[in-house]
Amino acid sequence: MRKLVLVTLLAFSSHSFAYTLESFCDEAYKHDLFVVELEGERLAVKYDKEAALAFEPLSLELGNKRITTDESKKEQESSAMLGFSTKMPWLRASEKKIYLSREKGLHITEQLQKTVLKSEVKRLYISLLLSGELESIYSQKKYIAEASYKGAKKKFESGRISNMELARFEAELSQSEIDLASASAQKEELHHALSHMILSHDEIVISDLEFVFYRNLEEKLREFAKESLQIKELEAKKQELQAEIGTYRFALIDKVELGIGLTKEAAQRSVDFRASFPLNITGKNESMQASARAKLFAVTKKQKIIQDTLAMMAKAETQRLHELEKKILTSMQSERLYKSVFEMTAKGYEGGIVSVFEYLNAKNGYFDALAKTVSYKKEYTEEIAKLEKVFTEVIR
Repeated sequence: MRKLVLVTLLAFSSHSFAYTLESFCDEAYKHDLFVVELEGERLAVKYDKEAALAFEPLSLELGNKRITTDESKKEQESSAMLGFSTKMPWLRASEKKIYLSREKGLHITEQLQKTVLKSEVKRLYISLLLSGELESIYSQKKYIAEASYKGAKKKFESGRISNMELARFEAELSQSEIDLASASAQKEELHHALSHMILSHDEIVISDLEFVFYRNLEEKLREFAKESLQIKELEAKKQELQAEIGTYRFALIDKVELGIGLTKEAAQRSVDFRASFPLNITGKNESMQASARAKLFAVTKKQKIIQDTLAMMAKAETQRLHELEKKILTSMQSERLYKSVFEMTAKGYEGGIVSVFEYLNAKNGYFDALAKTVSYKKEYTEEIAKLEKVFTEVIR
């Protein structure tokens, strides 16, 4: 027997690994398409910034003319000019701010996605634990239903119960098998969802996660509201738009082009110098600046609405979770009462004092109470997950 237990433990340990929430999420980030895409975008923006702020390359202009004079003389004129152009310093500074704000925004968006993913991992794993609890409840119910059916069959054969009563026991056994199969399928589905996050078929254990009630929740949510990643993401977008407006303001003369060269003619040589300042005076910049201001106004308004919404939700959602906690605690008290009734009814049934139907009702009442507590816990877990996604922070 000891050898069998050891073999079983070794087999389990070879197909499972105990993660922490952080270590599991670190693995999940590697396989999340959105996180991978954001990492690539953030790196691309870095190189886009370097390219946009780099000096323009030098240009070389070559020219050659063949001239025939009135006296039918043929002359040749050759020229060469080395050109250089650069953006105005104030425009470069504004463009740099755009890319820095964009990098910051992508970094915050990446953090936001990782937070949502971590919350989902937490929700799935706690739901998996609760589904395992439900599976255990229905497994116990099935075990009792099997034993009750065997006992009822003997009583039927001895003429102590009717055919209808035996059929009721058989129906109870069938229903317990359906309930158990449903709970097992739900547990398997949740396990698959977690496995797909890290592309692994091994058993998943996250050692620092379990169902708990959260204390000081309103205070925590108020702090989360102040540090919301959604608000930070919008703040980075505002900074990017403000820098964009700055580029349009400074783009009237956006660059200067300089050139120095040499022209060789038949009778003389000359050193040439060229300077040009392209002027953007068509009104295009004003229109693009107005467009950026409209976007900035919308982002600012959105940011204010989110701040107000989070402030209101902190108190309202905390109250809802307090109510759910009371329901769970009340349901756990009911479990003990139903268990006591079931145990007394079972003894009465064995002694022939209690009818078949009273016994079955007491049994179902007890297991329904156990399942109801698990259902309330799942509801609590789902509400916490919703809050985490809205407040963009994982509650611990």
